[in-house]
Amino acid sequence: MYAPLHSHTIAVPIRGPTRADVALALTLYRWPSGEVLWEGTVADSVDDPPLGESEFLYATPDEVMSMALSRAVGSVLVNQSLQDVLISQ
Repeated sequence: MYAPLHSHTIAVPIRGPTRADVALALTLYRWPSGEVLWEGTVADSVDDPPLGESEFLYATPDEVMSMALSRAVGSVLVNQSLQDVLISQ
């Protein structure tokens, strides 16, 4: 609607700094006995923008969360105690 004599408000969302903290508790069981072979936790945090910076790296807070989750899951692959259990089996 065109109304040159009237003011109107346009809502524009403004992003603020975002921090995503992810922690996963994992248990590896021997099947079918149910014996616990390994238990551990993995975690990661992502700040957007990175601490001390002002430029955002990700487009949305969802992407920040996705990156933190991906990094936490990826850290399972480099967990030495889990690798030791997998090699010994």
